[in-house]
Amino acid sequence: MATGKRMPAGKKSTGSKKIRSETRKKKMPSDKARPTAGAPSAKDSGPVTSSPVKVSFPIVGIGASAGGLEALEAFFENLPEESGMAFVVITHTDPKHTSLLPDILKRKTKKAVDVKQIEDDMPVETNCVYLPPSDRDPFIGGETFHLRERPARDEVHMPVDLFFKSLSEARGERAGCVILSGTGSDGTYGLRAIKEKSGIVVVQEPASARHTGMPASAIDTGLADFVITPAEMAGRLIEYFKHPVEIKPLPDKQNKKESDSLKKIKALWTKSSALSVLPRR
Repeated sequence: MATGKRMPAGKKSTGSKKIRSETRKKKMPSDKARPTAGAPSAKDSGPVTSSPVKVSFPIVGIGASAGGLEALEAFFENLPEESGMAFVVITHTDPKHTSLLPDILKRKTKKAVDVKQIEDDMPVETNCVYLPPSDRDPFIGGETFHLRERPARDEVHMPVDLFFKSLSEARGERAGCVILSGTGSDGTYGLRAIKEKSGIVVVQEPASARHTGMPASAIDTGLADFVITPAEMAGRLIEYFKHPVEIKPLPDKQNKKESDSLKKIKALWTKSSALSVLPRR
């Protein structure tokens, strides 16, 4: 993590072969085709080129919660018009009220950057910012958005985790995730899915966040590639996806140690897994 801041050669023709029969001699045609008069030779036709392989453009999911508005504004104020990426903003919203965030981000982004509300079966396009309706959770399948109704309020709702997981499956190493200010740990599970598919993980520097819960939880996984301020993130993401092999985040001592809370979770998980295989009396 960086702070402050991937024919065997064929056999030669044996030429013409003569097949003898009892009644006549038959000569098989040569393996080498004779060029037709006036037809261009292989030398004249120029070099043979293969069709270019289509590379999917990167999609970056951005998770934020309490105190995330200020961070989002700083992020998109520094986003150029031609980033070559698509951005999907996932926040904790009240499903009974229409979010004002789309209008706020429209004022903060460059004019050429479209801010859109996600609709079911909407295709994903570059240089666009997407936000879901307040009462829906977005998913990505291939190049298309899909929406699902949010669960009841009494259920644990982790919209950032849900979207990051679908993004990792849809984009693989061309996926990125950003964790901004917020309470709790939403996004921590999802960033693991992104990293398992060789995507990039960027986390807000806790010192610049109003609420450090989500950034701290993400950093504690030891999987963050960059821990930087929101103003630095857009430029770093663009640089990374243009030269993913050349940029190698430096190791950080902070990521070498797991937090006590993460160790406790692992211990409880191991214990519960062991108990589940014991025979019942």
